[in-house]
Amino acid sequence: MLFFVIPISAIALYYGFKHHRNKNILVVGFFGAFFLILGATLVHNYLDNVYDVVITITGSFFLAAAHFNNHQMTHAH
Repeated sequence: MLFFVIPISAIALYYGFKHHRNKNILVVGFFGAFFLILGATLVHNYLDNVYDVVITITGSFFLAAAHFNNHQMTHAH
């Protein structure tokens, strides 16, 4: 899953950033991707499933918020 989500998200956020130049969206997207990777790798392998789910869902929300804001900013211009 990460092999598809992270590159596609990075490309989409980058093209939106080129249009609107809002760094906050990139920061939120970065944290979302970071939490997704963290939840799917280290937390999944070394901690309880509850932590895995919480961290992965948190990352998903951050990434979804970044994409939503990216879309809003891109189409607001």
